[in-house]
Amino acid sequence: RLDNKNVNINFIVSESPPKYAKEINITGNKRTLDRVIRRNIHFAEGDPFNDQDIKNVNTRLRNLNFFKKIDINSTKINGNDYSLDIDVNEQPTGDFQIGVTFGTIEGATLITELNEKNIAGTGRDLSFAINTSENKSKYKLSTKEPFAFNQPIDLLYGVEFTEKDLSSSASYEVDTLKFDSGINFNISDKLIYGFNINYELKDYTITDSSTASSSIINSSGKNVFINFINDLNYYDLDSFFNPTDGTSLYYQNTIS
Repeated sequence: RLDNKNVNINFIVSESPPKYAKEINITGNKRTLDRVIRRNIHFAEGDPFNDQDIKNVNTRLRNLNFFKKIDINSTKINGNDYSLDIDVNEQPTGDFQIGVTFGTIEGATLITELNEKNIAGTGRDLSFAINTSENKSKYKLSTKEPFAFNQPIDLLYGVEFTEKDLSSSASYEVDTLKFDSGINFNISDKLIYGFNINYELKDYTITDSSTASSSIINSSGKNVFINFINDLNYYDLDSFFNPTDGTSLYYQNTIS
């Protein structure tokens, strides 16, 4: 009320009756397994929930990038018991790319890449790539195992092999074998932390020591690099493919 040009604001806080999820029904997932969706719901049948819990579930499912539309509704059954209905509309999660690029150093390069984010509806991620040219070949395979050991932790594995023949331009050849392993987990619904260990073995072969640079000559033979990589990813976009609102921040540091 208004009193001598002062405004008094009264807040009345009252307890609302609790809601209990008697049923959690999932529809629309023709490919994605039920358990992949349910493990992103942080409460089970019989547990209490509120509107913020529903919002958090929506955010987790949206971050999977398996669905182009997610509808979550709660319907009162009787008393404090509610039915939670989750309807999803799936979208393609894999792609295959093939193409050719041209460069003045490497010439024509054939690029082939296969990516699948939801193998057989299990939520597993697989990526495979082959890039080949006259002087360079690259083979890469990586995978992600979500909810490893029934915990909200993602295990990451990867291997990459590269051959470069730079004998005509820099008087050396180099073969690189790289292994990656790491983990990802959610600090909060919007903040993800990742830790990765990278083991890299490079084998340099000098083809002409009279024209090769001194740094390459000093690196001749096998060289080992071990990298420790930390990632922080904040994601609050309203869409993965065509966002119109929200914030996305990414930070990475490497210790070698």
